[in-house]
Amino acid sequence: IIDATGSMSEEIDRIKTTITQIADRIAELDGTTELRFGLVDYRDRGDAYVTHAVDFTNNISAFQTAVNDVYAGGGGDMPEELNAALHKGMRQLSWRADTALRIAFVVADAPAHHYEQEEYVYDQAMKDGARMGVKFFPIASGGSDGIAELQFRQLAQFTQGHFIFITEGNGSSSGSGGSDYDVDENDFQVENV
Repeated sequence: IIDATGSMSEEIDRIKTTITQIADRIAELDGTTELRFGLVDYRDRGDAYVTHAVDFTNNISAFQTAVNDVYAGGGGDMPEELNAALHKGMRQLSWRADTALRIAFVVADAPAHHYEQEEYVYDQAMKDGARMGVKFFPIASGGSDGIAELQFRQLAQFTQGHFIFITEGNGSSSGSGGSDYDVDENDFQVENV
């Protein structure tokens, strides 16, 4: 699930270059893993589109093509339509019914927009995730604020996933252009995403 608004161009480009590498590394683990990818990209109301989805597939080449079609645009204000993306991701993609490891990565730099009378909000996605066995791994990219951090941490904690934030400067808060979080350098572990 990826925010495809204008501020996300670097993250989208990075995902485009790493999908096949990720698939290859997972396939090397034991050679019997059936890997499926699904995609929901989203923007905000008033943009060219609100959500776009590609259902789960084990055809990595077709999925790579779908990811390559995602480009950054729109947005304009800080909150984005994450709620609609979570709804589409949790309720409209064909998650496996049998035993499987289910992971949802949410790559974003903005919190969910709260519109009046919205029927599905991120806390419902947390409940869906817990019920379906989907672990959320929100990845907060540069410029995300405290509200985004709170929402992302709740998604992760409720579903037993992990909150991840992108840093620059080898994880040093003094050299970090990738996060506005005030986190002591000794309180987190730096790894490659």
